[in-house]
Amino acid sequence: MHWIADTGPLLHLHQAGLLDLLNSGEDIRTTPAVVAEWESKVPGANLPEWVRVEKPGPNAIRIAKSWREEGLLDRGEAESLAHAVIGKAAGYLTDDTAAREFAREENLLVRGSLGVLLMTVARNRLSAGAARTAWHRLAHDSTLWISPSLRREVETALERILTQNNTSE
Repeated sequence: MHWIADTGPLLHLHQAGLLDLLNSGEDIRTTPAVVAEWESKVPGANLPEWVRVEKPGPNAIRIAKSWREEGLLDRGEAESLAHAVIGKAAGYLTDDTAAREFAREENLLVRGSLGVLLMTVARNRLSAGAARTAWHRLAHDSTLWISPSLRREVETALERILTQNNTSE
């Protein structure tokens, strides 16, 4: 099964030097609107070749247009989410609250940049030191906004996962 990404996780993980965390066996796809946003925010940087770009069909385009016209989602989020819904994606990658809620209403699994990091750590794909460094980079070297309460939740979850990983070795 495949996951559809909007710009947020691609951008934030890239800014933190962690984009390869998405390349962990999942089939990651995105849409032309997301590529256009990516290119405007990261001039000269190409998305990795393992991120497949797909053009949404007419139904997805119609749905995305209505969401944009109603002011519910921006172009990249609307196009990628509509494509995920119509294309029956396994999940949706977003850091946007509104897009996250829309995706959940459509019964899609949703994961953001923080979820990608925590899932990678839970799968024991990073050492404790590398996991803590990755968290620091995502929290400090990217434009991802993290509230103080979410910051505490992530730090607690990260330490809990690392403890579990250490005891299961």
